[in-house]
Amino acid sequence: MTPEMQAIVRRLEEAEKQIAHVAAVLTEHSDPDRAVEAQSFIVRDEQGQRRAELGLRIPIGLAEPHPWLGFFDAAEHLCACIGVGAKGPWLEMYNEKGKVGVEITFEADNPTLRLFNEDGNPSLAVANSKLGAFLALLNPDGKERLSMSLSGNPKLLMNDASGETVLKLAADSDGPHLLFGKGNKVFWSAP
Repeated sequence: MTPEMQAIVRRLEEAEKQIAHVAAVLTEHSDPDRAVEAQSFIVRDEQGQRRAELGLRIPIGLAEPHPWLGFFDAAEHLCACIGVGAKGPWLEMYNEKGKVGVEITFEADNPTLRLFNEDGNPSLAVANSKLGAFLALLNPDGKERLSMSLSGNPKLLMNDASGETVLKLAADSDGPHLLFGKGNKVFWSAP
């Protein structure tokens, strides 16, 4: 066999190997029961911008990665995400500044909804537990101003700007109470 013929045979053998490899890959990818494994998957739009990501992330303040799915706008700013943390699942939606606007968590069978102002400070919290429901309204600095609790003995609390309780309406075990006070000094109560 001439050297030219040997070169052609080698090229044909190499081409056969490549075709066999491509056929194996195509067959493998056409299997509907095949599992694809990776650390993350990123979905990009026609312009190459990241629009969604599924993977493992290490949330701020934690050491272990947790599964999450994030959705991004056309400028690749995170708009919403859902994940599972050490304490349970969560969902967050973000404002234009990239601050959390809405957060829903589910920890130990206790769902909690939090709304945040434009600066990322909490302004409303609603929680439910085996003991009962809880609602809190907060001022722009994140201090609780009005809260209502149905756990244990139902009560409604109003706080001043420093966070100190100044009005309490409660249905305690010994009967209903209406307390006006500051500095733990009661001005009026009933019964």
